[in-house]
Amino acid sequence: MIAGKGGLWWRQPDHSWRQIHTGDIHGLQILSDDRWRIVDKDAGVMMSSDQGQHWQVNSDIATLLKELPARPYNLEKLIHDLHTGKALFGSHLKWIWIDILALVLVFLCLTGAYLESAPFFFGL
Repeated sequence: MIAGKGGLWWRQPDHSWRQIHTGDIHGLQILSDDRWRIVDKDAGVMMSSDQGQHWQVNSDIATLLKELPARPYNLEKLIHDLHTGKALFGSHLKWIWIDILALVLVFLCLTGAYLESAPFFFGL
């Protein structure tokens, strides 16, 4: 069995692979031969009691997770969000920040090369 961003995959007796759950899997626990528990990034904790044929949300664990306090926003997270642009534009528009930084970098490279070569070419 393999779990990851591409879902949950089961190796068949003929050595082929069959996907038994789609989604971004962050955890897998095999409780018995037919009872499995996974942690899906979007769906949460899910249980299967028939070797992955049917999945259902584990309501007990979902309730416990909702009761947990929110993680505090620390300095490390702030610095990361500033570097990626998420703090300024949000996660869906952070590409704007990345493009702005790329243009600034190109501008500084071109003007820096010009400033270094100007005395040589113009006798300054």
